[in-house]
Amino acid sequence: MDLIYDQVFTREKDDESIQITLAEYDRCRFEGVDLVGQDFGRFRFIECEFVDCDLSQVDLSDTVLQNIRMVDCRARGVVFERCDTLGLQIFFERCQLDFASFYGMNLKRFSFVDCGLTEVDFTEADMNGVNMTGSDLDRAQFERTNLSEVDLRGAVQYTIDPELNQLKGAKFSAPEVLRLLAKYQIKIEPIV
Repeated sequence: MDLIYDQVFTREKDDESIQITLAEYDRCRFEGVDLVGQDFGRFRFIECEFVDCDLSQVDLSDTVLQNIRMVDCRARGVVFERCDTLGLQIFFERCQLDFASFYGMNLKRFSFVDCGLTEVDFTEADMNGVNMTGSDLDRAQFERTNLSEVDLRGAVQYTIDPELNQLKGAKFSAPEVLRLLAKYQIKIEPIV
């Protein structure tokens, strides 16, 4: 496998998409490129940064993603549990990850800051200590998920059943924390 080290990949003037080839990309930066639907099976990305890229529907089968930073990216519908789990670590900031799946994954080395996570599947994931501050979790799925010590301050639209998930030490902010009681259909009124 070829090694591509310390390169910057940006979109061409008139063409936003680029095709990258099977290789190990080490400390590379991808900026403003359209990678929609590409097959990254068996690729290796080590300490790479993706900024303002579209990675929606990419195939990550057996892909190595170690110490990856994604900022202002779109990765809709990506099935992350297909990745190689060795050293897997991704920091998402202001990314749109709608309809992605992290089913059964160990996400302890991940963060999702100010991200759009509509209908993302976190079922059976270990999210102990994950930073999810400011994220929109509209219809995200949490079932048998370890959310111990997770930071959900400023996060919105989540529906988490405390009886089906571990929440010890999790951090929430008001008034959104009241959503934890939604299944009980109780009425909570402010003190006058």
